[in-house]
Order: sequence, then structure tokens, then C-alpha cells
Amino acid sequence: MKTSPELDLLWLQTACHLSGYPDLVIEWDKSESRYSKGLTIMRDGVLVIQITSGLDPDHEFSTYLQEVAYCKLHHKVLTGQDDEPAPLGIAMSPEQLKKIRMHFSHWDTPVLHLVEEWLEMAGDGSPKDKLRRLLISR
Repeated sequence: MKTSPELDLLWLQTACHLSGYPDLVIEWDKSESRYSKGLTIMRDGVLVIQITSGLDPDHEFSTYLQEVAYCKLHHKVLTGQDDEPAPLGIAMSPEQLKKIRMHFSHWDTPVLHLVEEWLEMAGDGSPKDKLRRLLISR
């Protein structure tokens, strides 16, 4: 993704605003998961959102919002403050993986509803325009 320091800051500010989580890092053009376009991981006590390369702009934006929604709805699990099973893509034991398969829809349904709400609030236009609309939302 081609970006600028100003746009990088806007992506980060919007993610922090929407998620309510102040310690985030966004890494573009990489994902530690070969199965998904985005991934949220915990690294050195910080939530890291990774977005893979080669996505069209709309897919990239919705993937970004999906990972931000995971941060908002599940940051206690992602940061180890809760014992609810973690979503797929987070490093886990075989026992945890079995548990998550039973709870996967429990994670995804609220995330997808939140992404739909944010996409509607973002409206049309450039990523910069969409991010600015989301940044001034509630």
C-alpha cells in the first residue's frame, strides 16, 4: 500500500478511536497468516494489526475495519486479560484450537455487524475521506 506519514497517522488514529484501545500498531503489506488478509496479534504487550499486500482498496479498507473491530470487541482476550478462547489466527495450543472452532461464530457475528456499521458511517470516497468521517464519529 502506498501511503504517506499523514495518512499513516490517520489510519492509526482512527483505529485507536474506533477500538478504544490506545496501544496499537498497524503493519501494512504483511500478515503472519497465510489464510487471511488481515490478522491481529499481540507482540511485546502491544496489539499489532497486520494487513496483507495486494488487496483492492475496498477490500483493504474492510479488512482494516474487521481487524479494528476485533481489537474493540476482544482486546481483553487478545491481551491475555480474559480466558475466553481466542479467534483463529492467534497463536494457540491444539486444545485452544478445538475450543475456538466451537466458538468461532460467537466472535465473527458481532465483528461483522460492527464492520457494516462503520462502513456505512465511512461512506464513499478516498480512504482519507472515509477515515476522517470515522475519526469524528461518536
